Amino acid sequence: MSSIDNTDNSEVTTFDYMKAITFNNTGNIKDVLSITETDVPEISPGEVLVKVIARPVNPSDHMFVNGQYRIKPFFPQIAGLEGSGIITDVHQTIKGFKAGDHVAFRSVGTWAEYIAVKESDLIIVDRDIPFEMSCQIALNAITAYALLEQSKCGSGSFLLLSAGASALAGLIIQMARTKGIKTICLVRNEKQTKGLLELDAFKVLREDDTGLVHQIITDTGGSGVDAFLDAVGGPVLNKAIKVMRQGGTIILYGRYSGEYAQLFNGDVIYRNLTINGFGIGQWLATKSQTEKSTAFAYIIELIDKKELVLPQSYIYHLEDFTEALLCDQSKDSGKVILIN
Repeated sequence: MSSIDNTDNSEVTTFDYMKAITFNNTGNIKDVLSITETDVPEISPGEVLVKVIARPVNPSDHMFVNGQYRIKPFFPQIAGLEGSGIITDVHQTIKGFKAGDHVAFRSVGTWAEYIAVKESDLIIVDRDIPFEMSCQIALNAITAYALLEQSKCGSGSFLLLSAGASALAGLIIQMARTKGIKTICLVRNEKQTKGLLELDAFKVLREDDTGLVHQIITDTGGSGVDAFLDAVGGPVLNKAIKVMRQGGTIILYGRYSGEYAQLFNGDVIYRNLTINGFGIGQWLATKSQTEKSTAFAYIIELIDKKELVLPQSYIYHLEDFTEALLCDQSKDSGKVILIN
């Protein structure tokens, strides 16, 4: 592991060739990736060239490489969907950004030393925010913000989370706390309880507890939960249906279990439930540039005020991606970051 030098590097030299982590066919992320040398991309109208400093390893990266993500690879494909770095060049059509700006972004191909990014996908970040933090803003942090918005929960509401120990759930818990929303987290391992309670989760429960439905009803004072954010599906969703209040909202944003859920129409009809699917790309597509800027400004403000603490980082150099992926597989919490 290593650390990131966050000193200002406004004068960044751009080379003709770069290192990149690529794959030529879909499969297990540990098996199909290799480090290669390729041309530094040329920028087109509306784009800037970014020297990527840091990129997180997210569940979506595994799905992308495995061909299971909503965005499909084109071979040979550079891996990675999120990152942060320093702009080294801007197309003459660009007005809002300049060389030397620190930016975060969501774009395909971040596991490389350089990337061409559309102006509309860039987020200016304060120079005092470490790259290992800013590289997590453009996907997980904005997803947490969007899911809370879609949940329609307000102060005093109960919000149920599956995959409660995930990095994304940790961000949701913290943002929910600032809004007075009480989060109930479902986990697979009791060892994860302490850390979630330290983030101010209201309750942490085992998802396989036979008394789970009764416990949630008890913990909510008999009312049930106002919304359920589900990244798992299968039996977890079956149980959650039973604890929804009248008029509650269920948002499906992941499929970790790979199992089918069995829904009884009556449970949905008699509770007047709303069930929605969610993808961050589609959500962002419905927002104006002003709305997106407001959302990211809010996230950065929470980080500056230390009301939003991003996950502990396990930092590896880009060429050590194999070790990084092993760490990602074995860690209980936190976020693996690849740096240059």
